[in-house]
Amino acid sequence: MDDLPLYEQNLISYDPENGLPIPRWLDPSVSSEDLAARELAELLGFCMKPELLDPARYINTEIERMIEASSASQATKERLNILSPIKVTFRERAPSGGGLVGTIAPSPLHTQAFELKQIVTGQHYVTLKDKVMIKVIWPKDFPSDLISALESVDLQSDYKNRVIEHYTHPDMEYMYKMLSEQVLKRHLQHHAGLPTTSVSSQNLIKAYQNSQIQPKRVYFRDKYVVTQAVCLEARGSMAGVEPHAALLVFCGEPDDQAVFELPGDGLKRREVIEASELMEKYVLKRLSIYDGLRFKKFDLKYQGIEKRSNDYLRDASLTFHDSDDIISHLSFTNLERLVSDIDTLVFTYTERLVDQGLELFGAVLNIVSGGAAAPTIGAGLAGRMLLASLLGLCSAGIEATRGMLADRPEDADKHYKAAMIAAILEIVTVMIPKTASIGLTNTSKNAISGNVLKRMRFEGVTPPLYHDIRLINRNVIPSELGAMHLKRRLLERLSQGPTAAQDMIYEYARCMKKTVENHKLIIYRGQVFRGDMRTPEVIFRDGFQLRTPVSEIKKDIHQITGVRGGFGGGRNALDPDGKGISTSVFYYKEHTGAFVYGGKRGGYTYVVDTIDMDGYHLYANHHMAKYPNSRQINLSPTEINFGDNIAGDMILGAYDQSGRFIPNDFGLEMFARRRASEIEKQLMEAATRAVGKAQSHVAAQALKDDSKSDARNRD
Repeated sequence: MDDLPLYEQNLISYDPENGLPIPRWLDPSVSSEDLAARELAELLGFCMKPELLDPARYINTEIERMIEASSASQATKERLNILSPIKVTFRERAPSGGGLVGTIAPSPLHTQAFELKQIVTGQHYVTLKDKVMIKVIWPKDFPSDLISALESVDLQSDYKNRVIEHYTHPDMEYMYKMLSEQVLKRHLQHHAGLPTTSVSSQNLIKAYQNSQIQPKRVYFRDKYVVTQAVCLEARGSMAGVEPHAALLVFCGEPDDQAVFELPGDGLKRREVIEASELMEKYVLKRLSIYDGLRFKKFDLKYQGIEKRSNDYLRDASLTFHDSDDIISHLSFTNLERLVSDIDTLVFTYTERLVDQGLELFGAVLNIVSGGAAAPTIGAGLAGRMLLASLLGLCSAGIEATRGMLADRPEDADKHYKAAMIAAILEIVTVMIPKTASIGLTNTSKNAISGNVLKRMRFEGVTPPLYHDIRLINRNVIPSELGAMHLKRRLLERLSQGPTAAQDMIYEYARCMKKTVENHKLIIYRGQVFRGDMRTPEVIFRDGFQLRTPVSEIKKDIHQITGVRGGFGGGRNALDPDGKGISTSVFYYKEHTGAFVYGGKRGGYTYVVDTIDMDGYHLYANHHMAKYPNSRQINLSPTEINFGDNIAGDMILGAYDQSGRFIPNDFGLEMFARRRASEIEKQLMEAATRAVGKAQSHVAAQALKDDSKSDARNRD
């Protein structure tokens, strides 16, 4: 099993009742793992809001939402996007002191095109700040309600308010404090174990671990708070520690670069601080953008020291102050910086018209375009992205996360997958105390991490992974005992309610890329939900049938793939406009999902096994078609559309409006047979590979022994 794809490892378990192989999510002995994964994914998913980590993505999404909600014609909506050129007219400003009013001819009218998103966010005012009579010329096919919405909305203010509301939530504070405490401990433990660490520093770390000293706050020029930084400074006399020696810790940096040893002697400390370019980089990165803009040239040189003075600690560029609760300090100052950075990065309509604001905005853009290194943990690039969004809730974290979410290569390799899983694994036992108390094995930790990663990926939080998915052979003959036992476990699990079915979808869901009639598409295979008002007796017998004949759909497949919009395939048998069969990966999620069209209306929410059908990810396909050259973003598969009929034996059952499961016996049996056959095949292949490896090892050893024997005979 070791050479299975990483995301599929640890998915097979053995039933404690009879030892038969079953999918891990059906093993009743590991049900606590599913609960832990669900809670951790919900917490991480809540905290990691991609649209809030990326101001541009938030603004773009809101503009597209306004377009879709307007009364514009379908043709206009299909033509229009955030990059659509919009004409703006303006005149040159008249020279001052040029004579009496009316005696100078007005300057000629000029026209310049801007992207729609630039118009809505007011960036055309930045470009044309020295012009007058600036006027947007809206296209003639723009209805009045769309123009009014685009002109009146203040997305910068909306974004700022949403970010502040989100990151002041108690769950965010809890998350940040837990991670900060863990990261600080890990940095110090790592530094204590290095062979280059002085005995004095090792004893200082022991004193902190034994609560003999309290960490201190860090300031630049005794005025500007350095966020995510902590200092351990020795008192005048401590056993085995140099008097006044200190350790400066930058939380979130690589373990081998996060801790700096500072001598107790003032002159030597000054030399260390002023000579470190890395420390200078870390300090600047941890200042707010507004504070950073104050310095034409930033450095850690000491100031105000006269030649006759030796008071190097008093005049230091970095100073340290007592704190009763360093973790709360880190949390509070990080939030303060977030608010400050959002204020600096995001200007309201009024602020953009002020010359000083425009100049500052230009300076900020230069800083942001230069890029910033993200905080890091041991898991590599993906780990940096993950922790930057959780621990670095400030402009540096936002920009780094934004770039890493957008700049992933077309096909992520196994190293990227491994890094993401390692990053989540690092915080599994940190974020949920009840999980830590279970005494998790490494296998359990890996299973939970993989489960969490899949949940977050399909909820649009972490970057997606695409790979080829082979079609499942539906005509299989597994062992009868294995199939019937798996069916029983499946019924037991699905009867626990819709959450169990959602767990199954996260377990099996996969996406792949496929080119269909000149368009790159995201194809979904796995299980889905579908809401319908018809009774289970009808659906279990007839399945879901297309209203538009399959032959007609095949003539123009993109009427149902999402490429040309047209969201909302036929949600029930009476839908006259539906093309394709609309389903969702989600039972119910933030007012969307299949339950909205089924149980919530008094109908039923069906669980469908479409593992061997191509489902079209409408939102992702629409975005790729609309912005073919844009960076890829991960969109949640809220709507999956199918261009083929769905047979009754592919429906596992239905949940009524109260969440009671109604099984489809034949559908459950077909699913159990397919899955049992897959497991048996995987185990046989794994056994064959193991035998092959063992035989190769024996043959190699025999060859080695023969060589040794020949050598002895020659001697």
